Amino acid sequence: IESRIMSNNKKVVRYHELQGWVTEGVLRQAILKNGEFYDLYIQSIIKDDWESGRVRIPKLKEGSVEI
Repeated sequence: IESRIMSNNKKVVRYHELQGWVTEGVLRQAILKNGEFYDLYIQSIIKDDWESGRVRIPKLKEGSVEI
């Protein structure tokens, strides 16, 4: 599974890392929003990661992850 996350959404990037997702790369200045450029993080998780048990889902407080 692949996810692409804008660099201004650091909480989601961190949440994915805590779950075991891997940052595969960064597309620099890939998104132009409201006159400002943002990087785009590419994160993934593969079947082997999931099946090995390396993936964990942390408990979050309501509203602690910005989506």
